[in-house]
Amino acid sequence: MENDYRKNHFWVKENNGEKIYYIKIQKQWVEVNKDIYVICRNSYQKMNYDVKRDMNNLHYSDINNIDLYGHYQEVDYINEIYVEDIKKLLITVLQELDDYEAYIVNTIYFLDMKENEVAKSLGISQQRLNYQKKRILKKLKKILLNQI
Repeated sequence: MENDYRKNHFWVKENNGEKIYYIKIQKQWVEVNKDIYVICRNSYQKMNYDVKRDMNNLHYSDINNIDLYGHYQEVDYINEIYVEDIKKLLITVLQELDDYEAYIVNTIYFLDMKENEVAKSLGISQQRLNYQKKRILKKLKKILLNQI
């Protein structure tokens, strides 16, 4: 079994006496909370230890990653945790939008409707919708930056 992380995929940055934790995921540094960092780092260290210990064993020890047909299933638990954290944060932020703004965000980004379709449903021009969308995105960015 190959470990997805390397020793240099974990980074702690100190900013004004406060520690900020990062994990490198798919060649990008992602800020995580301390609990996630500790869990991932400990998991990496345990897996690294297990791999070194089992190097001479020819059996496959992680039966949970084999499906019924014997194919290896790659599971990226860190990415799943990261996505779940993002979803929770996004739900919190979207609740601060009014119904009109939430409708625009939901239809464009979650229902994958085109801007001209959404504009028709609202009875406005596509250019007006685009302006409103940009304003909403700036508002969301400001809310997100205040939450981080």
